[in-house]
Amino acid sequence: MLCQAGAAWVALGTLRFVWTRVRAKGRSFTPEMLGMVLGHLGIAVFLVGALLVEAQNVLREVPMLPGETQTIGRYAFRFDGVERVQGPNYIADRGHVQVFRDGRPLALLHPEKRAYASVGQVMTDAGIDAGVTADVFVALGEPLGGDTWAVRLHIKPFVRWIWAGALLMALGGFVTATDRRFRRAPGEARRDPGARPAGSGGAD
Repeated sequence: MLCQAGAAWVALGTLRFVWTRVRAKGRSFTPEMLGMVLGHLGIAVFLVGALLVEAQNVLREVPMLPGETQTIGRYAFRFDGVERVQGPNYIADRGHVQVFRDGRPLALLHPEKRAYASVGQVMTDAGIDAGVTADVFVALGEPLGGDTWAVRLHIKPFVRWIWAGALLMALGGFVTATDRRFRRAPGEARRDPGARPAGSGGAD
């Protein structure tokens, strides 16, 4: 809770600076100021994502029969069975899982368990629905006999905010670097502040 309050404090302080700058007559945003604003907003967004994904992350592995539904918070997962499919260089068991949020269809996911004959390796390919407020992952585990499968259900809220915050901070650094005060004009000589101008020979 303390860290979330810190994220809100950074965001609100940054927005207050923007508001006072906009209201002040005759004052404009330099690239340095705009970069600072973007960087601070990126910090706030990153903190929100990092904190909420840790606090609200949910992972369950449950046995499911075709037609069975598992509910996790606002989300419901209906397992519609598994079919055998042939890939370009593998054979896979492909699951069909309908995801609902607040009772409304959200996505139809197709997690796979692939067997590669060339290397004798079995790999899991999760079904993913990416969203602004949460990413939903579904993965097939092992068959448990009959039509029952172990199914892994994973909800990671606000995980995209971590990447969005990092991108905002990077964008802020790029915008700041475009400020002319941080760039030297082409061909401009580096001058020693204590040096004499050219052609001013003579002793003191």
